[in-house]
Amino acid sequence: MFEFLHAVPDGVSIRLLCDSHYPNLNAEVRTGVQRWQREYTGKPLEARATAPRALHDRLIVVDQATAWNLSQSLKDMAQRSPASLTRSDAEAAALKIPAYAALWAAATPL
Repeated sequence: MFEFLHAVPDGVSIRLLCDSHYPNLNAEVRTGVQRWQREYTGKPLEARATAPRALHDRLIVVDQATAWNLSQSLKDMAQRSPASLTRSDAEAAALKIPAYAALWAAATPL
């Protein structure tokens, strides 16, 4: 999953929201975040875990204005089948972005 983050320009903050139902994945993410923070100081990265089963969508939010949905997790992107990345329409984004912001605010730092 961290391979995709290299494309993010310097100075852009990256936040990853994980589901605490998957403790092994969260441990991998925590380790990856720590490694990233040591190596890429120009690209701030933070990760948090929600309550178990709080997440369903795989979402990328840009500038709190645009939302993109992924058909698969970044970890397994296109390994088993074709994957898609679709931009949410403005109405859906207006609902999703604040909902995910609330999940982030209530989540536990990894």
